[in-house]
Amino acid sequence: MRKQDLRAAETLHFLENNDINPGFRRLLDCVADTQDMELYRQAVALTDWKEQHPDEQAEYIEKAKALLQKTEAITLNERNIDRPVVVANEIRKQYKAGGFSLGPISVSVKKDRYTAWWARTAMEKLLYSGCWPKNFTPIVVTCNMILEHLLKMSLS
Repeated sequence: MRKQDLRAAETLHFLENNDINPGFRRLLDCVADTQDMELYRQAVALTDWKEQHPDEQAEYIEKAKALLQKTEAITLNERNIDRPVVVANEIRKQYKAGGFSLGPISVSVKKDRYTAWWARTAMEKLLYSGCWPKNFTPIVVTCNMILEHLLKMSLS
């Protein structure tokens, strides 16, 4: 069974058991995995509908299941997440002032199964606000940021 199918089955399990919040978060993950803008729009529309009809849980679950079926119809390319994306061995930082150095350290960065989202707009923040605790600002560190930092350290 593909990872996509496992995630969809888990989402469906939450929705069928009226466990709305984790089911909705997993549904948004499934939509995000597809990288399909039309499905993004439908997820936003579902969020708007839920806010306008907070007491109609059964209809909401049916709409969420329909969106989940649309995500299952899209075939995703699964990637090997066990292979490192970036490897840096025995990095050292020598400081001129104070005459000390840090290191050596070795870093291996692998891809993860989950995607970190940075809310650039109010709608994106609304979409994922249920995922974060209050007063929490998500931080996204990309592989490029790590590489740039490692290069700066090695050049200085």
